[in-house]
Amino acid sequence: FFDVIKARESIESTYFGGGIAIPHPLSPITDETFVSLAILDKPIQWDDNHLVQFVMMISIECNNPKAFQFWYYMSEFVRNEKFIKALLRKPNFDYFISVLQSSLGEML
Repeated sequence: FFDVIKARESIESTYFGGGIAIPHPLSPITDETFVSLAILDKPIQWDDNHLVQFVMMISIECNNPKAFQFWYYMSEFVRNEKFIKALLRKPNFDYFISVLQSSLGEML
């Protein structure tokens, strides 16, 4: 999995903007969709031009076209500066879930 993520990153940075990186495979390779979240105490250099403090590794499951809807919801979430700033003020998983639910609630 690590090699697939690195190969994707070598094509183009997965820096998303606003201090957020979303490393992911170029195409679905896992049996399940998952997200691994890291909220760093201090930003790190992600690529030549960007610092990152919020890393969300995502893998979308194979053979499930509906799973791609996940990208829509996540892109809406990470573009919402209000929620990202709130999460950076209180960086823990439970708060992330509450912020994500609130963000998704506003989109629906």
